[in-house]
Amino acid sequence: MKIPRRRIVEDLVAKASAMGAGGLNVEYKDGTEYVCAMKGQMGVGIAQFRSDGVEAQALREELARLSGKRGDTKVGEGEYTIRVETYESFGETAFLVEIVDA
Repeated sequence: MKIPRRRIVEDLVAKASAMGAGGLNVEYKDGTEYVCAMKGQMGVGIAQFRSDGVEAQALREELARLSGKRGDTKVGEGEYTIRVETYESFGETAFLVEIVDA
């Protein structure tokens, strides 16, 4: 999945919210960033990026910048508030993105 660098988080939020998900989970494993749309405790993979690629680097940079903050983002006709938290998963920084209707 190739997403323009400047819109990567917004596009993933749009895809997840269209599925009725309440958040995203981004984790690293074996040279790949895996993105899952989360609904409750269930997750569905919606994207994966090679960790050394431009998309993965842009995604991690944007999520790190948003970490610990609330931010509003406009996706299509909808507006959402997102909250990004980090946690450690097998020695790597992972991200949990909560999506809330604004």
